[in-house]
Amino acid sequence: MEKHRIRYMKAFYERITRDGQKQLENFIIKNVEKIRRQYAEPSEFPSDKFVKIILFDTVFIIEPFLIVWYRGSRDFLLNEVWVGAIRRDLQLLENQLPYFVLEDLLLRKEPAVKIQHFTDLCRYGLVKIPGDPKFRAITYGLPNAVKLKKSGVKFKRSSAADKYLVDIELEKKRRLLSFYNVVELKIPRITITDNMECLIRNLMILEQCNYPFETYICSYIDLMDSLINTEEDVDLLVEKKIIYNPSGDNAVIANMFNKFRLQIPPSQSSYYHSIYKDLTEHYNNSWNHALSTLKRVYFSNPWRGTGTVAAIILLLLTLTQTVFTILQVVLAK
Repeated sequence: MEKHRIRYMKAFYERITRDGQKQLENFIIKNVEKIRRQYAEPSEFPSDKFVKIILFDTVFIIEPFLIVWYRGSRDFLLNEVWVGAIRRDLQLLENQLPYFVLEDLLLRKEPAVKIQHFTDLCRYGLVKIPGDPKFRAITYGLPNAVKLKKSGVKFKRSSAADKYLVDIELEKKRRLLSFYNVVELKIPRITITDNMECLIRNLMILEQCNYPFETYICSYIDLMDSLINTEEDVDLLVEKKIIYNPSGDNAVIANMFNKFRLQIPPSQSSYYHSIYKDLTEHYNNSWNHALSTLKRVYFSNPWRGTGTVAAIILLLLTLTQTVFTILQVVLAK
């Protein structure tokens, strides 16, 4: 990889003038102390060595984008075999280059959103930051997806294209019969890729270190892990197109979400505290279980529903006929 870093540096320098090269180096020299302060541990490298490391790291990130932009094709290092490894490396929290270096060098202006690094940029792409986030402690234990379904909860993929990953909503739809309400949990689709586990783990660590009061990703994982206990729960969410799993091994997905939860402190507050409350209250209502069972057993499809209605009507007619017969006998006496 070190040979490729040198190759990328040469290719990058060939496209800019000598003055441009000096501007790049001077920018890093000028900001070297600011860059040092971005890291948890102070660097022991002398300034000239540190500047060289940052310069090579910066170009190694920028050059792949420029290769695709200018050539319209990929370098062999960016084929399917290598690009996954490079992407994972760029997502690791401990490998991050301060984002202002890339922002200032490429756009030559202050970023509209203060992003720390690539991992932070990924979080920003998955989370819509509201003006007043409301996180509350969770005081309700949530049943898994299969159990919730048996109590009448419907699972649905969020249809809006502009939904963020964390935009989970609980919708209550009232029916004509006031005692029967439909509860629908809408969840944006998540695609399980090879890099997704690495990304999620680093985002969770980032939130707990830098955003302890805005843990959107941790709240999302906590809720999804509550819904997913076994392979059957993943099967349900795949069927509802909430989870897209190209590998097809749903047991692995269940195990992955269960392990994610181990990284969240037990006292973790949640962005979805109201959803926990409403779903738990719905599940604990025995009437909802009875209605769901009635619907599942006798109204699972139009034919069975029609047969059930016909049987009820026949029963009522028989009962009515019996009552009239009894009344006739009583009145005749």
